Amino acid sequence: MTERETHDLRSLFQAVGRFTGQIGPMTTPAVRPETDIPVELLDGKPTKILEDPLAVSAFVDGVQASLVLTYREHRPIYLNFLGAAAVSEDLTAIAIQERLQLVASIDDQEWANSLSSTVPTMFLPSSSPDEVERLAVASLAGGRESLERSLIDELVVKSHLPLVLDGSLVGRAVDNRLTGVVKTTNRRYLPDETVLYGLKAGWRSPRFRIPAGSHGVEADRFSCYLRLFDASLNAWNFGLIRLETFDIAMLDPLAALCLTQRQNPRSGDARGDRHLRAVRACETLLRARRPAVYDL
Repeated sequence: MTERETHDLRSLFQAVGRFTGQIGPMTTPAVRPETDIPVELLDGKPTKILEDPLAVSAFVDGVQASLVLTYREHRPIYLNFLGAAAVSEDLTAIAIQERLQLVASIDDQEWANSLSSTVPTMFLPSSSPDEVERLAVASLAGGRESLERSLIDELVVKSHLPLVLDGSLVGRAVDNRLTGVVKTTNRRYLPDETVLYGLKAGWRSPRFRIPAGSHGVEADRFSCYLRLFDASLNAWNFGLIRLETFDIAMLDPLAALCLTQRQNPRSGDARGDRHLRAVRACETLLRARRPAVYDL
């Protein structure tokens, strides 16, 4: 047994000047892939956002939740909740679409029908437990995406103003009224990301064009990164979001709108540094509407 070494951590913390207390990664971070088609830089340097905020009709986001109801011969039977919501800038609910459903193997169709439940059932074309699980996960994401598309279609008919969607415009209709706010930095777009490291709060990166055909989108998309909060004492992507539009003239007004939608640092939201207030309100609204069993 080796003798325990003692170290003066208090002096170390005082010398450092700031101790975050954040837990370090336990696994190797995933490699961030580059975009499938190189982007075209449209600016030479970052810019402070001074535009007036973009006027929009709504912010749109969705949620999904799944519970394993039971197993039949190891095949899972799921109870899924899917929802999509739209709220205004002042967090007023505008529209909601939601769906509760059972998801089961086609082999369990007779059993599911015998339940005489009012909850509709989706039957998956497999009897293998692991394949049922795989198909169920895909149907969960696909169902949420379907509700979001339906809600967006409903909203664009009602208003000529832009919509702010949570996430990329990949998979969306090519419509200049649609804008996207991406919270993750899982993919590399800029050939040199060092420009992001010193990006100040309220500033955007150089704009860039994502060419038509990239990730299946039939039109050019215009994008930039925006820093919502000071990150000088945090990770490089703290408070960093990426914006997408089909109209380059909308990027800076969209950035200005996002700055007005920053959360209070004391909001308690684990993603509060990059999660817009109205987008969070969509999720909160939907979670409050789903059956209480999902909160147990």
